[in-house]
Amino acid sequence: TSDTYAVPLTFRTIPLLRSFKGMGILGTVARADVEQNLHFPAEWFPEGGTIRAIRIESDTATEMIAMVDVSRRDPDRLVGHMVAVQMATGMEIRWLALDGDTYMLLPFQPGQSLRLLRPHGENSIVGLVRWIGDSVDFPAHKKRTQ
Repeated sequence: TSDTYAVPLTFRTIPLLRSFKGMGILGTVARADVEQNLHFPAEWFPEGGTIRAIRIESDTATEMIAMVDVSRRDPDRLVGHMVAVQMATGMEIRWLALDGDTYMLLPFQPGQSLRLLRPHGENSIVGLVRWIGDSVDFPAHKKRTQ
């Protein structure tokens, strides 16, 4: 065994957005819309995609950060996966299910109700959730709360 850690040679920069409103836009992100850039080993995202990070409020008062691949929105390919969904007040995380010909957005957190998927606007898929976790571990959270 070795006492050394192999440092990744390449990193992927993922913008942590200030607002969910720019989340679903493919392509470039305006500098003013980025709270900070997060850097992860490129090998963590081997499938590529267009990844954006956004803060998600939780009913437990714990703020979470979700990494969302906004290039993956096809419901046929996302059934059984966690997806980011556009809502009237912001972004929510849901599980996508299929019952017959009906796509359903199942609750991810207590207090969420079952919703039917729509192709655009409210209750539509913004992207595939690639990772979600507690924001306490991110430096931006520590800066904001101190």
